[in-house]
Amino acid sequence: MKKSRSEIIQQIIMSLVITLVGICCLFPIYLVFINSFASESSILKNGYMIMPNEFSLQAYKSIFYKGSAIMKSYGITIFITVAGTFIATVITYMCGYTLANERLKYRNAFALFFFITTVFNTGLVPWYM
Repeated sequence: MKKSRSEIIQQIIMSLVITLVGICCLFPIYLVFINSFASESSILKNGYMIMPNEFSLQAYKSIFYKGSAIMKSYGITIFITVAGTFIATVITYMCGYTLANERLKYRNAFALFFFITTVFNTGLVPWYM
């Protein structure tokens, strides 16, 4: 099916608008990335630039050196995430296995306990207090 002239113009305009919005969204990311390679004195003197005057890896050296507070923070975050996920998975597995047993004496009470804590999360307790 052949497109009319107005449909082609509309498609071109929409493509240009989408491209412009995409550039506006990606430009700040580009600025941050490119200026991460600029020296601190250059940024203080000239501000953020599309292409920095002075090339420097000092920002990355201060982040990735041995004993860096940022690297310690990432290590703690990764450890807490992995350990927390593992512990939550094990507890959920054990509770699910227990509740699947139909001969459990207080099965409905346990199920209600887990259901209530699912519906009313722990964020409500401090808020209520």
